[in-house]
Amino acid sequence: MPEFVKIDGQTYDFQASIDAINAETEAKVQAINDATDAQVQAINDALDATLTAKQKEQDAAVQALQDQLDAANKLKSAIQSVRDYVKGLALSNNSTLSPEARMREAQRQYAELLAKAKGGDAEAISQLSSASDAYLQAAKSYYGSSTAYQDIFDGVKQAMEGIGAMNAPDPDSIQSHIDAMKEQQAQELKDLRQSAQDQIKQIQSSAKDQISSIQQAAKDQISAIQQSAKDQIATLQKDVGQQIKDITDPTRSEEH
Repeated sequence: MPEFVKIDGQTYDFQASIDAINAETEAKVQAINDATDAQVQAINDALDATLTAKQKEQDAAVQALQDQLDAANKLKSAIQSVRDYVKGLALSNNSTLSPEARMREAQRQYAELLAKAKGGDAEAISQLSSASDAYLQAAKSYYGSSTAYQDIFDGVKQAMEGIGAMNAPDPDSIQSHIDAMKEQQAQELKDLRQSAQDQIKQIQSSAKDQISSIQQAAKDQISAIQQSAKDQIATLQKDVGQQIKDITDPTRSEEH
């Protein structure tokens, strides 16, 4: 199709119109692509910020708990050492108690720890052996090798065997719980990433639809312009043909 068509003394530049439509279409497509890229970048930036903040929050929470735990254990250990010293005073060689009173105090401390140990107190269980030894030593010192001491010895032995037969928490179960927590945290982060990806896909799909619509509209405009040009050219050619026919028609000359 020619770029320029002159009809009734007026020149029509169809190619310029097509170029203008193409340029406008490209500008609209570029604007949509730029806007889409900006939205995708914003989502990725927000995702990175969320993940970073969440990780910092988790790290800070864990560190705070660890600091509290360390401080609590340190304080607890210090206080316990003083308690142990106080308990030991009553049973030491420096004690002012009589042999009987010393034996009764050792019995009291042993019974107290035994009750806690039966309840699953790990600290009490760890101290029970030394308390049992102190009780047995005080009892032997007071009763000698009598039947009374033998009864105390058998009672302590039976109690310690019972503690030794207790079931401790399964470390594998605890580890499974930790693994489950880590898996849950990983899933949360994965869900955040997937949500961001879904948003990006939706934005990109919408942009693609808009671009297709713009490009189709441009094609329709160009087709319409081209068809109009063809129609006008056909009409012009028909008129020119008719004029030539009229000029070359012999009958027309005879009439004149």
